[in-house]
Amino acid sequence: MRNNRVWILGASDPEMELIEYLLRKCGESVVYAVDENGRRVHPGNAYRCPVPEVPEGATVYAVECIDELPEGWRRIDHHRPGDPGYGCPPSIFFSASSIGQVIAELDLLGVASIFSAADII
Repeated sequence: MRNNRVWILGASDPEMELIEYLLRKCGESVVYAVDENGRRVHPGNAYRCPVPEVPEGATVYAVECIDELPEGWRRIDHHRPGDPGYGCPPSIFFSASSIGQVIAELDLLGVASIFSAADII
């Protein structure tokens, strides 16, 4: 973990696969949210998974997983009330989506220049 950031990814779907691709392309540390048996979560249990251990002092992003986040962790999501992208109007669908939130965060971190629009389309 060269940059002291960990991205915890929820259930696999096309959006999450693109998120993972972009994160890995940027050199980010990616782990999967897993259930109590160590299997990657699915849509039915992604918010009921145990909180994984992460290195002390890491900046942690939970992407569409984990119900109650430990203090200081950041949520990237749009599915439930209270999520950063929940209930946003269609006019801002991209910035409200999880992929849009990830790209915005990567841009703020100064690593988004590693990928191009061709990586997203």
